[in-house]
Amino acid sequence: MHADGDGAVHAGLDGIVALRKVLPSADIRPAIAHDEIVDPTDFQRYKELGTIPVLSFQWEKPAGDTLGLRNYFGPARMKILEPAGLLAEAGARIAFGSDWPVDKLDEWFALKVGVTRTNSPDAPAEYRGRLGDDPGLSPAAVLRAATIDAAYELHQDDTTGSLEVGKFADLIVLDRNPLKVTGEDIANTQVLETVVGGNVVYESAASH
Repeated sequence: MHADGDGAVHAGLDGIVALRKVLPSADIRPAIAHDEIVDPTDFQRYKELGTIPVLSFQWEKPAGDTLGLRNYFGPARMKILEPAGLLAEAGARIAFGSDWPVDKLDEWFALKVGVTRTNSPDAPAEYRGRLGDDPGLSPAAVLRAATIDAAYELHQDDTTGSLEVGKFADLIVLDRNPLKVTGEDIANTQVLETVVGGNVVYESAASH
């Protein structure tokens, strides 16, 4: 389901409580997409209920669609707008959702924002700095959200999401290690080669 506000998120979690009561042993992996505002009392419920927040990391930065909400949400809610880090600290398994085609498909920029909570360096002056008080995610956490945890949410973790014997031979070769560069530099990551099913389907000029 999709839920943006804290009231909608709370109602969604209550619905999942009802689901778990009716089907306590079913392997259902409910997800709530967006989760822009979550009441702090609901943070821990994601883990308790096995519910996955599907977050579009590219929104977690100062921009017109976030700072423009100040007069609507008020100062307390603005401090925890886009609470990815807070949800992770509460034990939630987070999946990344690009929100394409609503948003431009630029996953490396999105993962960078998930770590730094900052806009691009060439953003207008009013959109510089960091969004809110949320601590953000680690580079390892954003990569997990875009790979194995997203696969888990889709019930595809037995075939994809990580490089293991018996899973699909789908992988990319990068020009840098996103776990070892600065958070800002993650946005500059380039794909050198793409392998699908063990076959090379893309090679950049830089890979030669």
